[in-house]
Amino acid sequence: MTFRKLAINNVIGNKDKYISFFLSSVFSVMVFFVYASVIFHPGIHAGQIMGGQAVALAMVACEIIILIFSFFFVLYSCSAFLKSRKKEFGLFTLFGFTKGQLRKMVMYENMLIGLFSTASGIGLGLLFNKLFFMLVSDLIGLAQPISFYWPAEAIMLTIAGYFTLFLLITLISMHQAGKLEIRELLIASRQPKRLPKFSVWLVLLSLVTIGYGYWLAYTLDMRQMLVLILPITGLVVLGTYFLFTQSSIVILKLLQSSKKFYYNRTNMIIISQMMFKLKDNALVLFLVSVLCAVVLTSSGFLNVLLNGTKTQMLERYPQTIGIHEVGLESHRVIDPDVVRQMLKDNGEEIRYETKVIGIPIKATVPAMMRTVDTVVIAQSDYNALASRMDKIEPVDIAYGHACFLYPIYGMNRQFVHPGEQISYTLEGQSMLFKMNGQLEGFVVQTSTIFIVNDKQYAEMAVQVPDGSKHVFYGFELKNWEKATESIEKIAQQVPDAHKTDFVSRSKEYAGFRQISSLFFFIAVFVSILFFVASGSLLFFKLFTELEEDRQQLQALRRIGLTRSEMSRIVTAQIATLFYLPCLVGGIHAAFAMKATSNVIFAEVWLYSGIIYLVYLVMQTVYFLAARNAYFKKIVI
Repeated sequence: MTFRKLAINNVIGNKDKYISFFLSSVFSVMVFFVYASVIFHPGIHAGQIMGGQAVALAMVACEIIILIFSFFFVLYSCSAFLKSRKKEFGLFTLFGFTKGQLRKMVMYENMLIGLFSTASGIGLGLLFNKLFFMLVSDLIGLAQPISFYWPAEAIMLTIAGYFTLFLLITLISMHQAGKLEIRELLIASRQPKRLPKFSVWLVLLSLVTIGYGYWLAYTLDMRQMLVLILPITGLVVLGTYFLFTQSSIVILKLLQSSKKFYYNRTNMIIISQMMFKLKDNALVLFLVSVLCAVVLTSSGFLNVLLNGTKTQMLERYPQTIGIHEVGLESHRVIDPDVVRQMLKDNGEEIRYETKVIGIPIKATVPAMMRTVDTVVIAQSDYNALASRMDKIEPVDIAYGHACFLYPIYGMNRQFVHPGEQISYTLEGQSMLFKMNGQLEGFVVQTSTIFIVNDKQYAEMAVQVPDGSKHVFYGFELKNWEKATESIEKIAQQVPDAHKTDFVSRSKEYAGFRQISSLFFFIAVFVSILFFVASGSLLFFKLFTELEEDRQQLQALRRIGLTRSEMSRIVTAQIATLFYLPCLVGGIHAAFAMKATSNVIFAEVWLYSGIIYLVYLVMQTVYFLAARNAYFKKIVI
C-alpha cells in the first residue's frame, strides 16, 4: 500500500471527524471566492454600484478576516486531529514507521483535504455566482442585474490564498507529528484525568471583568464610543475565558452540593461527566461564545442599520417629495401640476398630497443663543399632518400660546420649556409666545416650526403679503422605494438655483440602501461562516471523544442503565455544549446592542431579537444533527 492510498484510507476511515471540518473549509473557500468575484467584477469598477470602490475595499478587508480566521480554525482542527489519533500513530510506529514517514502521511492527509476543499469551494462558488449576483442586484435595487463573468482572477487568488494556508498548516502539523514519542502515543488514551480545580481569584476576576464591561456598555454614549469600545471588548473577552475555565467548575460543584438535585435520576452521571467535558472543552466553548457574540452583534447592528434607516428616512422625510416655495403662486422651484403629471406619466400612484402655508417670523430662542428665521403654521394643519404619521401626536393650543417643533429625533435637548416666553418679530412688530413646550419630528421640509392656535394664525396671516408666505408641498407615493427614477426626472426640471428646495426621500434612501445592503450582505456571509465554523468545532470535539464516552456508557449499561437514560445523558451533555456558548454570546450581544442603541438613537431590540431567534433555530438544527449522529455511533 502506498502512502497516498494510506492517507486516503485514513481520511475515509475518520470521516465522522473530518466531515464537519471539511464542510466548514469548503464553505469558507466558497465565501472567499464569491467575495473575490465581486472585488474583481468589471461592473464594480465601472460605477454600476453606488459606492462600489468602498464596497470592494470592505470585501478586501473581509477576505483578510476570512483567511486569518481560516488559518486558526484549520490549525486548531489539525492539532486536535493529531491529539485524537495518538494511539493510531503509536501503532504505526510499532509497525516500523519512522518520524519522517509519519510526517509524510500527515502531509498527504492535510494536502488531500486542502486540495478537495479548495476545489469544492471554488466549484460551488462558480455554481452559485450568478445567483449571488442576482440576489445582490435585487437587494440593492439595481435596474440591470450585475452580469455574470468568468472570474479568472478570483479563481487564481483563491487557489493561491488557500494553497498557502494549507501548506503552512501542513508544515506546522508535520512538525508536531515529528515531536511525538511512542510511549506518549500509546498511553495517551489511558492517562487518567485529574479532577478539575478552580481559583477563587480567577472566578472573581471573571465576574468583575464581565460585570464592569457590561456596565460600561450599558452606559456608553457617542462621546465615549471611540475611547471605550476596545476596553469593553477586552474586559468581556477576558471574563468569558475565565468564565468557562474557572466559573463553570464552581457552578457544577454547587449543583453537586445540592443533594436533592444531584441524586435525582441521571443528574449525578450528567454533572460528573460535564465536570470533565467543560474543562476539556473550555477553550472551544470560549471561542464559540465569542464567535456567537460577534455573529449576533454584527448581524444585529447591520440589520438595525438597514431596517432602521428606512424608519429614519420616513421620519426625516415626511413625504416622498417635498417642495419649499416662497410666495403662494410663485412656483419658482416647480409647479405642482407638473409634478402630478410627470408622476402619472411614469406610472406612479400618489397616496396623498399636502399643502401647508407658513408665516415667516424671526424668533429669539435663548437656548440657541441666536435669532432664528422660522415659520408659524396653524394647529389644524399640523394635526392633519400628524394624523398621517407615526410618533407625531396632535396638539391643542390656546390663543397666545405656541409649541416649538424641533425636527431631529433622539437629541434629548430642550430648547424651550413650558411656560417660557419667546419673543418674535412679525413684519417688524415684536410680540411674545407663551410656550406649551417642545415637540420633535418632521411634518414638512423645514428646520424649525412654531405651531399656534388657528385664530391666532389667521390674524398673523393677514399681516403678511402673499409673496412672502412660505408654501410646503408634499407628495406621498404608494411605492416610494421604487420611484427613484421617476423622481429623478422631476428633479431635472428644477432650476439649479432652487435644487435645495426640492427634496426626495426615495433618492436619499436608494443611495444609502445600496451601500448598507451590500455591507449587510457581506456581513451575513461572514457571520454564517463563523456560525458554521463554531458548530464544526463543537461537532468535531464530540467525535474526538466518542470512543471514551462509548466505553463509559457501555460500562454503565452493563450495570442497568437503560437506553432512554443513555439518551437523556447524551442529550443533556450535547445540549450544554451547544447552547451554553449560545446563551453567553447572546447576553454579550444584548449589551452590545444596548450600547448601539445609545449611540445611534434607534430601537434595536426587534431587529436584534429576530437575528437571535434565527441563530437559535440554526443552532438547534446543528444540535439535532450532531446529537442524532453521535447517539447512533455511541450506542451499539
